[in-house]
Amino acid sequence: MTSLKKGFPNHSFLSNLPDGQLAKFISNAKTLNRYPLIVATPANIPFLLDAPSKGQQVQGEVYQVCRKTLNALDDLEDEGVLYDRKMIPIVLSDANVNEQQIDVFTYILGNFKASLLELPFLSSFSEEHAKQYRSRQDRDEDQESIRSFVKE
Repeated sequence: MTSLKKGFPNHSFLSNLPDGQLAKFISNAKTLNRYPLIVATPANIPFLLDAPSKGQQVQGEVYQVCRKTLNALDDLEDEGVLYDRKMIPIVLSDANVNEQQIDVFTYILGNFKASLLELPFLSSFSEEHAKQYRSRQDRDEDQESIRSFVKE
């Protein structure tokens, strides 16, 4: 979840939760396996492609969330339609967790257009990328246009 990181466009979604919902920062992390992380569409959306062993180890953040928050994240990420929520192994990278390996949920793009593998692979969705990102409410494209741009 790259646009949800601290200081990034969708982080307010995790930091301004209604009462009774939880999103607790655990650690910075990187994927154990290599994945292609790309930025695509006119809205500059980051996509983690379901193509293990291609790309790079991808850096991000790990949060502990409650079921209500997870359901809200599923809605935000258009889970089951655009992204799939999938369990993958990651390595926690903060000093207090000693590079512990755990499995976490991430949102990943499956059944994607092969042409996406021709885009540059990133190790992180950077602040520079985030400046060009347009959140859902600021996009000219609707979700169906986004899906047709990236999905087979």
